[in-house]
Formats: sequence, structure tokens, C-alpha cells
Amino acid sequence: LGANLAMCLKQGSLLLGWAYATSKATRLGPAHVAAHQVALSFWLVFALWLDGAGVAGQVLMSQLWSVRKQEERNQVNGYDDESKTANVKERIASLTKYMMRTATIQGVFSSVLISILGIFVPTVFTKDPTIRVHLRNLMPDLVLQQTLISWTLVMESLAVGTNSFGMLAFGNILSTVLSVWMTQHSTSVSQIWSRGIVSLFAGRLFTALIAVFRANEWPRPRSREEEAPSTATG
Repeated sequence: LGANLAMCLKQGSLLLGWAYATSKATRLGPAHVAAHQVALSFWLVFALWLDGAGVAGQVLMSQLWSVRKQEERNQVNGYDDESKTANVKERIASLTKYMMRTATIQGVFSSVLISILGIFVPTVFTKDPTIRVHLRNLMPDLVLQQTLISWTLVMESLAVGTNSFGMLAFGNILSTVLSVWMTQHSTSVSQIWSRGIVSLFAGRLFTALIAVFRANEWPRPRSREEEAPSTATG
């Protein structure tokens, strides 16, 4: 129940951030909101592709996490297998490094692809010259954001694999508050994306990285002296 509530808060705050960005673009004018919606549709195509690696990473991390928790229980009960524990540590660290490289590579590739396709997007989606100007201004923002988006989606998936639901929910709520504040002070659709959307994902990434790095830390095994009950009498 706690995990479900945390994920509902996480997704709800994320949707609120996007909804407010669209609301702000609407208040700026028809051309702004039109460019915003085109950019959002274009962005979602790449976000779905970038999220694929995250799903795979989440499955692998959840499997390793269950093994880690079992090893921690074994340590408490005095059945610690040091070789197995070391192997699990190494596999979690290796998966984390691999997913970081993957997030970087696919983010850079996505940026290159958008920079090429972005040349044609304004003319393909609209004939309105004002909307085309806004879209041309937005394309560099979408290009520069791809590595950030890739890292965020991948690291959040790894964090979900470690059952860090509460931390992710808390981080998403704070990120949304910051994003709404940044979006509120934006005066163009380009600023909405370069400030509001960037702050939303930067905050999410920061929280996810904390969760993932914590997953790579193991509690210090208790010594026999610490485990033995005190027999001293007053």
C-alpha cells in the first residue's frame, strides 16, 4: 500500500508539472501553446524510446536487489557467504555503470537525431510563420535535454528496482514545485522548456541518483563482539 501511494504521488506530481506547463503556454497565446503541443508530441516519441533501457534496467536491478536483501538477512542470522555477497555487490555496481553508459549513449544519439529532424519539423507540422518561429526556438532545447531525459528515466527505473518509492515520490514533488515556480516566471514557450521542464527532470535525476548510489552501499557487517549479548552485571 505504501509503495502504491508513493508511486501515485510520484506520477501525480509529474502530470501536474506537465499540465501547468501546458496551462502557462496556453495563457501566453495560441502560437505558444501550438508550438508547445507539437514539441511535446515530438518529445514523447523519443522519451518512450529512451525509457526502454530503463525498463530493462529495472527488471535486472530488482532481481539483484532481492538477492541483496536475502544476503543482508543472512548476515544478521550469521549465515553470511562472503563470496556470494561480494558477487552481488559487484553485479549491482556493474549494472549501475552499464546503465549509466547506456543512458549517455542513447541520450547523445537522440540529440543528434533530433538536431537533424528538427530542421524539418516546423515546416511539416504547420504553415503558420509565428508557430514555426517558436518551434525553431524550441528545437535546441529539445536537443540539449535528451541526455538529461535519458539519465533521468534510466536512473529512476534503477531506483524503482531498489524499492526506493518514498524517496522518488518526495523528490518528484519537490521537483514539480520548483518546475511550477520556474514555469510561472517564463515569458515564452522556449523558457517553459528551458527552465520549467529542465528543472522538473533535473530534480528527478538528482533524487534518483541518491537512491541508486545508496543501493551501491552496503551496511557494515556486525562484528562478533557487537552481536554477542552483554553479560556484564551491575
